[in-house]
Amino acid sequence: ACALSLGVLAALMLAQHPAFLLLLLAPLLVVHRGVLLQQFEHAARLDPVTGLHASGFWRELADKRLDRAARQGEFVGLLMVHVDGHKTVTRRLGAAAADLVLRRVGEAVRAQTGADDLAGRLAGEEVVVLAPASSPAAADRLIERIRAAVRGLEVVTPAGVVDDLTVSIGAAHYPDNAADLPGLLLAA
Repeated sequence: ACALSLGVLAALMLAQHPAFLLLLLAPLLVVHRGVLLQQFEHAARLDPVTGLHASGFWRELADKRLDRAARQGEFVGLLMVHVDGHKTVTRRLGAAAADLVLRRVGEAVRAQTGADDLAGRLAGEEVVVLAPASSPAAADRLIERIRAAVRGLEVVTPAGVVDDLTVSIGAAHYPDNAADLPGLLLAA
């Protein structure tokens, strides 16, 4: 709205006297930079393929959650979800179909996680979930819900249908398996 208003104001000033346009140059550049900055921040936070948190942003949030868990003596579960056969889908149907499969898996994972859980794309066909204040039993239930949700997916792509999806899920628990995020990722 601000950029549009400045555009209209610039057009009116240009019609009256071209020199007035110089007065709007600085505010116009500031607004433009602000709009671009928001777009860059959004792009840095979300993975464009899955719609989940991007790896770097997820790690930043996960470190903060683990710090809070350490202060409050809470349990945290970390799940690493690997999409089985993703490379086969890429070879058979192409990269666009494989990306669509990842998007649908990301949606299925997000649908199974709670409001406090952090889901992100770690790399390639790896999705990771940090589930704060959960127990090992709750993490096991989340694993089964994610497996069932992915098993039930049918991804229709322009190149063909993918309906035999499975995932392999590794789990680690803070503080039982590791005391920091790199250790938890390695354990999972």
